[in-house]
Order: sequence, then structure tokens, then C-alpha cells
Amino acid sequence: MGAPVKPDNAARMLSFADVHGVLVGGANLHAESFPEICVGSGGGSDAVGT
Repeated sequence: MGAPVKPDNAARMLSFADVHGVLVGGANLHAESFPEICVGSGGGSDAVGT
């Protein structure tokens, strides 16, 4: 099962006990969206580019 992960829902999706990651689809085509997803997921700015 899947759903698009976006900056405004990344943290909620990763808050479910059985979810251990997300697949970023079209959002990675927008340079400003990808870092927002990383930070919004709790990874912080250190998660960007790693």
C-alpha cells in the first residue's frame, strides 16, 4: 500500500508503528519539497543529502 509523501504529511506517515520509511515520488522533482520532507519527517537538516 502506498500514498504520496509530501512536506505536510511526512511526519504523520512516519508516526505509524509499522511504517519505517517513505518513498518520495514526484515531490523529489521540486527542489524545495525534498528538504522539507526530510526536515518534516524528523530527520532534520542533517538528513538532507545523506
